[in-house]
Amino acid sequence: MTEELTLLAEAGAAALVTAMATDLWQGTREAALGLFRRSERGQRCAFEDRLDRNAALVRAAASPDTVRRALFGFWAQELAALLHQTPSCREPLAQLAGRVSAALTADQPDAAFE
Repeated sequence: MTEELTLLAEAGAAALVTAMATDLWQGTREAALGLFRRSERGQRCAFEDRLDRNAALVRAAASPDTVRRALFGFWAQELAALLHQTPSCREPLAQLAGRVSAALTADQPDAAFE
């Protein structure tokens, strides 16, 4: 995979886990599921369940950012596989990452996931 796709997958994963347990979550969740629907992987329900379980872990955690960091690698790998298999997801994933980043910057400048 090219460095560009790796960086995009990481940006998407950061957006996804950062949005968990925030007001941005429902819209981000739906956008992510839309990306996985484009895939031929046929695992939409598995991804939906995983997203919901991960968001619940973040909500319940005493240190949500620690959980987000732990989840980041998994979602970076999943999104990288998605981008490799379904190149048409590149632009929508970039847009999703940009929207989440912009919303966090506008609403909570110090809350962005690193």
